[in-house]
Amino acid sequence: MPQNDLLGHSKIRAFVAHGVTNGVQEVIYHGVPVVGLPQIFDQPNNIHRMKIKGAAKIVDFVTLDRNIFLQTLQEVLHEPSYRMNMQRLSRLHRDQPLDLDIPHQGMFGKIFGSKRQP
Repeated sequence: MPQNDLLGHSKIRAFVAHGVTNGVQEVIYHGVPVVGLPQIFDQPNNIHRMKIKGAAKIVDFVTLDRNIFLQTLQEVLHEPSYRMNMQRLSRLHRDQPLDLDIPHQGMFGKIFGSKRQP
């Protein structure tokens, strides 16, 4: 199953990821909180930025054991701030400016009129 389809599933509550750029863009788009296991290149920086925003929890790959992983996963699953912060980032990520050249789009069309009223 493609990762993007998995992230878009209505029952997904968290995602374990290493933090590659495209994967981070996909989790932000879908608003899914992350348990991060960054390893190399841009991954540590990407996951760290998600942590700063309150949308991810980082697990150190070197000291990883099942107790640490389980504790981290449970925190991301049961602490609502991770999901709320990620959903806020998703709304910002999806936000598109109004195109004022399209007269029926948004409040512009309602205020100034349009031949194509919705």
